[in-house]
Amino acid sequence: MSSAFRNFFITFIVSLLVFGFVGWKIVYPALASITQSDISDIESDDTSDTESNDNSGDESEDVVVDGKTMTAFMVGRAADGLAASIIYFRINEGARSFTYCYIPAETKVGNDVGEDVPLKYLLPRLEGERILSKASALTGMDVEFYTVLGMEELKAIVEQMNDPYIDISREIRYLDPEFEEEYEGVPGSEIPEECYIVIPQGRNMLDGELVENLMNYNPNPDKSEYHVMTKQLYETVFTQFFTNSGTKNSTAPYKLWNHVRNVTNVSLADIDEYIDILFTYDTYQLRQITYPNDWSRAVTMFKDAG
Repeated sequence: MSSAFRNFFITFIVSLLVFGFVGWKIVYPALASITQSDISDIESDDTSDTESNDNSGDESEDVVVDGKTMTAFMVGRAADGLAASIIYFRINEGARSFTYCYIPAETKVGNDVGEDVPLKYLLPRLEGERILSKASALTGMDVEFYTVLGMEELKAIVEQMNDPYIDISREIRYLDPEFEEEYEGVPGSEIPEECYIVIPQGRNMLDGELVENLMNYNPNPDKSEYHVMTKQLYETVFTQFFTNSGTKNSTAPYKLWNHVRNVTNVSLADIDEYIDILFTYDTYQLRQITYPNDWSRAVTMFKDAG
């Protein structure tokens, strides 16, 4: 082998060793760093997208989806003790709806011995869970609360309201019950005018005295029950009480509780829980249900209303 060729061969081998060493120590780590950086950027982008989705979920939590739901059943007794007014209502915070129904007192339901009895006779004889059971059967809904009101309870409610009123379609005039025995059998023309209770036609401001006068009104000479005016009275007070400005202040339910504590299963803790959605009759969507003659249709209507 010539010396020139030998020198070339040695130089070539040395060059390979040098470039190999440089590639192993410098070029390869550099390429790996670049590649790893690209991979990290991609993972970072994926994480960013995930965090973005999580943030949008957090924002949606500000929108009320479920909310509180309060379902109650009210029985309004007339002066003769029978049920003149039966009101179901359900306040749904999530749907922002106030659903209610005036259930006819003549509606018949089964009693303990299997006989169909009008609600006006049956409900005043029931208490506690038995009232809730009948309410659930009538509506097909899980009714949580009940209240049974009479004249004294209604008078107390009216006193806690802001300028409550009732519209009277015609003048009401009848002998004051205080003088009924004294003037029994005496012709009306001979009875002094001051012995009569007179309620003028038109709008009348409600107070305890007017509540009592309206509930004592019984125009039938034979003293047969007459609940039309009492029913109107309960329904009028109901709609005005639950309006946003219907009561004097938010302490009204607490004050009224002392008057109804023995005729309801509502507790002070329940009032605490639902006080913020009670006065929503005029701010939520109203859904009035007209109770049908067919009970099975009624259940479907209540469930559809929510």
